[in-house]
Amino acid sequence: MAGFLSSVAAEPDLSGLVVSNVTSDAVSLSWRTGEKAFDSFIVEVRESALPTQATGRTLAAGARSTVLTGLKGNTQYHIKLYATSGGSNTAALTTLVTTELKPKLGPVMVSETHPSSFTLSWSVAAGHFDGFVFRITDHEQIYDVRELMLSGTERNVIVSGLMDSTVFDVVFYGLSHGRQTPSVSFNTSTAPLPKVENLTASEITPYGFRVSWSAQSNEGFSHFQVKVSDSGQLLEPQEYIVQGNQSLLDILGLITGIGYEVSVTGVSETGLRSRPITTVAVTDFK
Repeated sequence: MAGFLSSVAAEPDLSGLVVSNVTSDAVSLSWRTGEKAFDSFIVEVRESALPTQATGRTLAAGARSTVLTGLKGNTQYHIKLYATSGGSNTAALTTLVTTELKPKLGPVMVSETHPSSFTLSWSVAAGHFDGFVFRITDHEQIYDVRELMLSGTERNVIVSGLMDSTVFDVVFYGLSHGRQTPSVSFNTSTAPLPKVENLTASEITPYGFRVSWSAQSNEGFSHFQVKVSDSGQLLEPQEYIVQGNQSLLDILGLITGIGYEVSVTGVSETGLRSRPITTVAVTDFK
């Protein structure tokens, strides 16, 4: 009776050359081998546009992968891998790979500047970005450093919770395949708060006085809040609302011969509040 023999094809001595983790300046290579032992592996790399200029590296017999670094961005490379055994070389495995564009940041713009915030916007000139980082420090280094880590898809961010009328130093860089790109540095300032100043008391009588002030705001004031408290804090404070186009108030019905503290706060059309300004007035005796 005739016998039947079955066999499984042996894996080639050298096979399965795979290119992975392609970046702007590096690629990873991996390969497989059969049962045959080798003395070493040799990788040759050349730019496709410069076929006569090759660089090579020799790897140990146990190697099954390597990372090629120091490559140029957006460049096609011809890669050849072969093994050596007893002074002879195997047939070469070859592949072509094109590196990514070198990551490059575009311009950064500052907009929507307010007393406590501003908006940062940016673009990408070239390449792949995993994320972006902003480090924001006030120029006088009084406050804590702010670090914002953003995803690679974002192109703007609102930086809030800042101090008004303050200069900030900003450092911006990208992250690409776990590495930091060259940074961009600039400074910007928050806007001033609306300001109320020159608060004075005049026309003082036993029963009252007039307070007047001046105001500055890029956005205009919707109204002013005026608070009047006796210096001894024995009476309930009186509060007044004055329209934004006015800058004086007659306060009447007070007690003679005691001091009063007056504070004025401006509220802008967008709801921003000025820092309160205060003065003290003493009503006349009868």
